[in-house]
Amino acid sequence: MLKGKTVNKICEELAQDGIKTVTGKDYWNPKSVMGMLTDEVYKGDCLFQKHVTVDTLQSKVIRNQGEEPQYYVENHHEAIIKPKDWDRVQDILEERKRNKGFVKDGHRKYERDAMKNQAFIEKLYCGECGYLMGHRRHVERRWEKPNETHFWVCCRHAQRYRTERCDTRRIRQDYLEWHFIRFLNQIHTDPNFTNDVLHWIKRLELRDERKKKEQHCRKE
Repeated sequence: MLKGKTVNKICEELAQDGIKTVTGKDYWNPKSVMGMLTDEVYKGDCLFQKHVTVDTLQSKVIRNQGEEPQYYVENHHEAIIKPKDWDRVQDILEERKRNKGFVKDGHRKYERDAMKNQAFIEKLYCGECGYLMGHRRHVERRWEKPNETHFWVCCRHAQRYRTERCDTRRIRQDYLEWHFIRFLNQIHTDPNFTNDVLHWIKRLELRDERKKKEQHCRKE
């Protein structure tokens, strides 16, 4: 990171060098690497109560965003990297974060994901490998006005550091939107759609035995 490498480049080089993850995998997840770069544990400090339990019965744990006090201890243990290097990495990440999402076009700047369809986030999965699909953006600047195209592609195909990448090609966002609207129109005009919906709603309704158990639990 101090040499100007991106997180994806670091993942790619780790895989090329044959360095395995903690779980023994050959490829590294960018989120895991980013978590390592931003974890103060590596510089010898420790932040207590990063997460809190909000439901003890269901063991539901969430990130602490003010629900409980946090305690930061410096020089808690021996550092793996120099604190100055760690702080410098945070400055680099913060600078990239400020610049991310903006692309220069002459003197004009515009949001990188302004045309990204938020409805597709974590909803599209690859038909070949079943992996999640992510958003990509391509800009052609051969003309005076740049031509911007948005795609959705399998994350296993987009991650170049993987030794075995998915062969699925990217899909244009406008193509997905058109087919989604077409699908909704087909449902709207389908005479059997209402009957099918009512059928499944009835199947989801609680039976008398289940209703009695639910009422009994509420009384207790």
